[in-house]
Amino acid sequence: MCGILGIISPDVVDVRAGAAALQRIRHRGPDDEGLLLADWRTGAAAPALGADSDRRLPLPTWQQVAERPWNMVLGHRRLSILDLSPAGHQPMSWAGGRYWITYNGEVYNYLELRQELEAGGAQFVSGSDTEVLLAAYERWGADCVKRFTGMWAFCIWDVARKELFFSRDPFGIKPLYYTTAGGGLSFCSEIKGLLGLPGVKAKLDPRGAYDYLAWGMTERPHGGTMLAGIHEMPPATRATVRLEGTLALRPEKYWDVEIGAPRRVSLTDAAAEYSSLFQESIRLHLRADVPVGAALSGGIDSTAIVCAMREAGGPALDLHTFSFIADDARLSEEQWMDRAGAAAGARMHKVAPGGAEMATDLETLIACQDLPFGSTSIYAQHRVFRTVRDAGIKVTLDGQGPDEMFAGYFHFRRDRALSLIGKGNVRAGLRMAALSGARSPLKVLGQALAPRALTPTLRRVFGRNAVPAWLRRHWLEQQGVPCAFPDREHPRREALRQSLRRALLENGIPSLLRYEDRNSMHYSIESRVPFLTTRLAEFALKLPEEHLIAPDGTTKFLLRTAFRGLMPDAILDRRDKIGFATPEGAWLRQRPDWVRRITDSDTARALPLLEPAGVSARVEQFLSGQSSSDPAVWWLINFITWAKANDVTA
Repeated sequence: MCGILGIISPDVVDVRAGAAALQRIRHRGPDDEGLLLADWRTGAAAPALGADSDRRLPLPTWQQVAERPWNMVLGHRRLSILDLSPAGHQPMSWAGGRYWITYNGEVYNYLELRQELEAGGAQFVSGSDTEVLLAAYERWGADCVKRFTGMWAFCIWDVARKELFFSRDPFGIKPLYYTTAGGGLSFCSEIKGLLGLPGVKAKLDPRGAYDYLAWGMTERPHGGTMLAGIHEMPPATRATVRLEGTLALRPEKYWDVEIGAPRRVSLTDAAAEYSSLFQESIRLHLRADVPVGAALSGGIDSTAIVCAMREAGGPALDLHTFSFIADDARLSEEQWMDRAGAAAGARMHKVAPGGAEMATDLETLIACQDLPFGSTSIYAQHRVFRTVRDAGIKVTLDGQGPDEMFAGYFHFRRDRALSLIGKGNVRAGLRMAALSGARSPLKVLGQALAPRALTPTLRRVFGRNAVPAWLRRHWLEQQGVPCAFPDREHPRREALRQSLRRALLENGIPSLLRYEDRNSMHYSIESRVPFLTTRLAEFALKLPEEHLIAPDGTTKFLLRTAFRGLMPDAILDRRDKIGFATPEGAWLRQRPDWVRRITDSDTARALPLLEPAGVSARVEQFLSGQSSSDPAVWWLINFITWAKANDVTA
């Protein structure tokens, strides 16, 4: 788990700017630093040490070799997890220097791949997964990524072919941002590494800003970000860049989940099969040469992980868990955490931050996240990872994924209702719609039956507006932003599985993974997510919908069956769903002067897309208690603070 950087130019690279950019992501890998200075035209390369490198390595410092006019720099910050020796130093070479890699992530099945590669003649000198990845690329080319189980973002330079090969893992667990500003190609694990490079500016992308401030959408389809000219390589993609060409990075998909006909399998057989696959995933995700702990919320997902860790590690495993305790009894899951921790025999660590601490830490959190984020729950997670670091744990397992794979949120009952109605089972569909919390089950019926073209009209009838009062429609239209409702229409059949696929791959998990990566890596912690493997995702999304949500509305129906006997029945039988929630409304109302100071600041008034009167009216309505919570107020606070911290221009 690390931080990576690359600057490639048709002319000359500013090596000092590259070294400074690498320092800006030092938190991602405090154990070691390396740079490769190269001339991609001739193949000449000079591996060099950075300021924090392991001095036992027989390499010069980058200052000693930087005077030559290099046209490529590959940089790496190392968080040592597998093979802690200098043999794991990066950028790493393979095949006599033909291939060089800078890599962030873990390929958990590297031992199995290593054995297969050794049978074909490969010889390894380290115990790292990095060397296995290089050998896999030499053997299988671009298709090597289809063999990996893990999380990754990497760049491989093929010296002989004058090519760069990029890839990102199927779910986007590990990040990769890039830009062509300045006439070349630059990439980095975090945006902060790119900002400050020659030609790279923090200029607002109007469409990204609108999507966030109107709808709370933090991730952009097709790789856009909230900053113009800075792109995110999408999950499950790979790309080959020919260095003698235009230096354009054009990602292509190598994996997806197609929603076809569901499998014909009984609930009992499916539960047994899933349990076996999950246990295998836990076994792989425990591979590390440092201690491994777990995040624990007290729900089904995190409890399954800690109980499976105990089962896999046996009595000798020194299992540490880390939890957030909400200072609101209605949101606290402490009793469930305690039951889970006791069942797993864990040493529990808890943190209970409040709104005042959140306000104090906001600028740090904004700098950590690089981009605005969805809610104050991200701060709670941030504090959990601070506790992990303070406990001396370097790797944690986290339960992201099952809510999106197995319909863990109550709103998915509405999608199940649409499926039932679409299949002609109207009575069962209306019962499920009522269980979803829909104010009018008949409205759900109308959505299932009404032509799609009527959707905008129906939204206006129900009082929805595509441009909220705190945004300036005229400015957005001038920028060419199509102000419209997000396209969240459902097909008539298999609506639930289609909705789950979108939440898993497009509009849910990608945001959560970004938040988790930045929060964990800010404290130099590797966070692993064992539910998010392609095998487990394909298994879940091919199940019959009645295995996901039972006729009585029970969510995660299959998981509750699969994990029976692994964890306490009391947790499996929970019917409440709190999630990783913070008392956001109460936190913000505790600091009204702070809220007003941000939303009525010079920065806020200088942002041309904000309508000051609309902002003020929304904030005052919230602070007066007319609504218990208002996500838009948090979006405004977050966005304005982010714009100020990064000197964002419109």
